[in-house]
Amino acid sequence: MPNYVSQTGAVYSLPQQHLARGGEGSVYNVIHHPDLVAKIYHPNHLTPALQRKLETMVANPPVDDTRRTLQHVSIAWPEQLLYQNGRFVGYMMKKISQSDKLYMLIQPQQRKQKYPNIDHRVLYRVARNYAAAMAALHHKNYIVGDVNPNNALFNNRSLVTIVDCDSMQVIDRTGQTHLCIVGMDEYTAQELQGKDLRRTKRTQDSDTFGLAVIIYQLLMQGFHPFQGVPLLGAPNTQMSHVYCIANGIFPHITNNQFAPPPAAPAFGALPKELQDTFKRAFLSPNNRPSAKTWQQVLATCEQRLQRCTKNDRHYHPSDGQCVICAVQSNTQKLQFKLHSSLWVNSVWMWIKPRKGSVLLWVIVLFILIGLCSPVMSVVAFMVDLWRTIFGT
Repeated sequence: MPNYVSQTGAVYSLPQQHLARGGEGSVYNVIHHPDLVAKIYHPNHLTPALQRKLETMVANPPVDDTRRTLQHVSIAWPEQLLYQNGRFVGYMMKKISQSDKLYMLIQPQQRKQKYPNIDHRVLYRVARNYAAAMAALHHKNYIVGDVNPNNALFNNRSLVTIVDCDSMQVIDRTGQTHLCIVGMDEYTAQELQGKDLRRTKRTQDSDTFGLAVIIYQLLMQGFHPFQGVPLLGAPNTQMSHVYCIANGIFPHITNNQFAPPPAAPAFGALPKELQDTFKRAFLSPNNRPSAKTWQQVLATCEQRLQRCTKNDRHYHPSDGQCVICAVQSNTQKLQFKLHSSLWVNSVWMWIKPRKGSVLLWVIVLFILIGLCSPVMSVVAFMVDLWRTIFGT
């Protein structure tokens, strides 16, 4: 068993088998300390700059209120540096157990399968707690940088833990800024799109853009706020949401390039307070709401949550609409439109060589109306058929 010495001179032993292994290093349990884990860096990642960065983080941790009030770690922060033969090799932090990645909450189908009892009461609380953890980091001038739902965990108490803290942007005791050199385009603010993150300083505003995207996805059934359907004349792009971010296009506000996905809940389903806060986050790079503001706005909306009148397992703010019902309704409309188009094309292919018989037309149309009327919109069906036949 390899032994390591902490800053305080205490000796710790690690097992041979790691818990996880990544590009920078490996994470291990700490023998006789079930509440701790250790990250040991690969030798090629050990530098004096990394050591200074970690020393700064250990000496000036963010205030994690939930440790005191709820015995929960909201920020997986380095607590002690580890040395072997007098050489810096890694650090120790609190162990986070029984948690899952925030990504699992964002995807409705995965969430329904793994956590069928989770509703919007949990989603609002998780979003609020995530904002609170980021606010604590910002209060100490730490920048998350790589904001994405894989770098945060949640548990069955709706509590959140921000992880991978050693990749954050940190200013050390010498004044050197240690940049966060990675990021995901779909959570990267407009002003950073296309820039070399290895040479770019992030800000709290760039953090809160990514925070707003994740909050939107949590509250709006996984839809990315910048996901759009191209209108006539719009550029052909495989990643419409990234294009829209880079060009400051919010599809839920009228523009001439992208419309919202047809299955997505309407932006107006959210309370006006949330709509206004999202607009600032997405369209005002110099006036984005802070993480603390998000925490406060979500807390007030959470207090107004009520049961949906159509499904008592759904919840929404009293001054908003049920986004789950909205998605279900939109999906049904899309399915009908698809089925209707298939029916229309089939009918037209059968009628076309026989269109001289008016009586045959009338009989076929009445039969189809009788079959479709219990479950479909007859008017929409007739319009589709008319357009197919006469091209108008």
